Amino acid sequence: MSSVWIILLLLVMLCPVMSTGSGCVLGIIRKSVIIPCEYRNEGVLERNSIAVEWRTPDSLIVHSFLHGEDQLANQDPQYKNRTKFFKTEVEHGDFSLKLSDIIPEDGTDYNCFFHKDGWSTSKHVDAICLIVADHYTEPFLSTSSHRENSEEVSFTCTSSNGFPKPIVHWFINKKEIFPEPGRENIVFDKDPSTGSFTVTSILTVNVTQDLTVTCAIENERLNETRTSAAIYYSKQKPDNSQPGSNTGVIIGVCVALAIGTLGIVVFLIYRCRNMPRRQQPQDGPEATYTAVSTS
Repeated sequence: MSSVWIILLLLVMLCPVMSTGSGCVLGIIRKSVIIPCEYRNEGVLERNSIAVEWRTPDSLIVHSFLHGEDQLANQDPQYKNRTKFFKTEVEHGDFSLKLSDIIPEDGTDYNCFFHKDGWSTSKHVDAICLIVADHYTEPFLSTSSHRENSEEVSFTCTSSNGFPKPIVHWFINKKEIFPEPGRENIVFDKDPSTGSFTVTSILTVNVTQDLTVTCAIENERLNETRTSAAIYYSKQKPDNSQPGSNTGVIIGVCVALAIGTLGIVVFLIYRCRNMPRRQQPQDGPEATYTAVSTS
């Protein structure tokens, strides 16, 4: 490499960072992302007369392009074999970089520098922040009683493979609750190979009636919330599915039948007492009959 190009690279590395604030891109752990950088101030560029370099704020070299080829001798080990520069697009001012197999440590700002033959210094084209996240699985919700016939019940909510640490919400009968200290226990387990988290939250409540409990796992970076709900039936309330649970209904029917029967009997007695009686003939030899004329 000629001394001229060494000087140009030094200028790129020492150039003060002045971010244009183009925005951020989202990268999902274990996936790939394109970090954009576009230079549109000139026409078609000559690939062999320019230099492009990507760096982090702490001057780690992410990727270098020089003399129409990638120059990766000084690339930071964190990015080794994970970057791709689109050489065919360089002539059109597209200096975008592809970053693969994203890990949580990739979450930072990425500065894009450009230099052209004849320039005395390099230009800071853009600064893009990379936001790293991952989707949590649908929560698994389970219940367990502390002791037999106890009102105290624990609800355990578990979700995994997400990033960063989520916010856990609990709802009882669709109303959010905020547990008192000691009534909720949250544990985060980090996967050493991917950096993703598994979250387990245990909520303890006193159950005196049937209720619906909902656990919600919120990932703010993805603007995503996943929920799971369970219905818990209180032990203090009789289970209508068990034998004998219809005793009250049976008694009610029997009472109604008895009252109805009694009403019929009273009605018949009353009617019998108030029926008109026919005159009966007198017994004995002296009895006489009187004919009644109808004319």
